Amino acid sequence: MKVLVDTHVLLWSLIEPDRLSAEATELLLDSSVERFFSAASCWEIGIKFAKGKLDLPSLPSDCVPIAMREADLNHLPIRMVETFLISEMRHGHGDPFDRLLAAQAKHNNMYLMSHDSIFASFDVDWIEI
Repeated sequence: MKVLVDTHVLLWSLIEPDRLSAEATELLLDSSVERFFSAASCWEIGIKFAKGKLDLPSLPSDCVPIAMREADLNHLPIRMVETFLISEMRHGHGDPFDRLLAAQAKHNNMYLMSHDSIFASFDVDWIEI
């Protein structure tokens, strides 16, 4: 099983681990699950941190790679084909990061792990936590 971890899942594991459900924690610890974290999420974290909307223990460039290693998350780069896939998706949801994560999960045959119910409206395998 391949799982793409939504931005807030990594942030919760870093800042507020008690917010993670038992299922999320189990999937994050399961060695048979191949877990990924998107460059889009890194970009989102950087923007929110720079705007003062996200409090982290240190700079994103320091704490995010450490959190990814601790959670055994593989880096998922953004590919051109995934950005074009966005144009084929429904347009009712405007968050570009969510749209890109959904496109990446779909293109790479991954489940998308998120607390955000918007993913139920996308044509993507979604694990609600």
